[in-house]
Amino acid sequence: MSDRDDEARDDAASPDPEAPRRRRRRRSDDAPAEEPHDAPPAPPSDAGPDDPYWWTPHAVLFTLVMVGVWGFFGGMDKIGRPAAPGPDAPAAAAHAEPTEIGAQHLLVMHKDSQRVPPGITRTKDEARARAADALAQLKGGKPFDDAVREYSDEPGAKDRNPPGSLGTFAKGAMVPAFSDAAFKLAVGAQSGVVETPFGFHVIKRTK
Repeated sequence: MSDRDDEARDDAASPDPEAPRRRRRRRSDDAPAEEPHDAPPAPPSDAGPDDPYWWTPHAVLFTLVMVGVWGFFGGMDKIGRPAAPGPDAPAAAAHAEPTEIGAQHLLVMHKDSQRVPPGITRTKDEARARAADALAQLKGGKPFDDAVREYSDEPGAKDRNPPGSLGTFAKGAMVPAFSDAAFKLAVGAQSGVVETPFGFHVIKRTK
């Protein structure tokens, strides 16, 4: 016979009409409470190696600390700052070829020169020798203006100021042999004898 049958028999024999109700209430209070089925599981109290992202806050903290240390020693100041020029930078800038220069020259022509004026009858070899003589005079200290007046065959060269002046010009404005020699000169320097289709030149860079 079950416990419930015994309780039913006792209730029938009991003079207290409230006994069955009290027994049911007591049985209800003693029963374990059921947890709701839809309640989410409680989160773990502390993340550990089982959490795949447990290392994230540590990595962020480490990065912030390292950035702070780097900034303290001046690392952040270097970001975006252009590199300092090397010791050879000024020399490289000084030797960079300009786009435009100024020059004067003397020109010794021969009978086969382009645009030769009337009266020039010397040969090419004679013209070369005359240009070499002018160069020797310049190296000996003769002023360039005086050498132009004495040696140059270019029409109108003696009347310019200074004599033989070509003003300023870009590299492509002159024949290649002349431009190559002129643009290699430092300001105030003079070339050797330079041959072009017009004859033999000695060039002085003025700017």
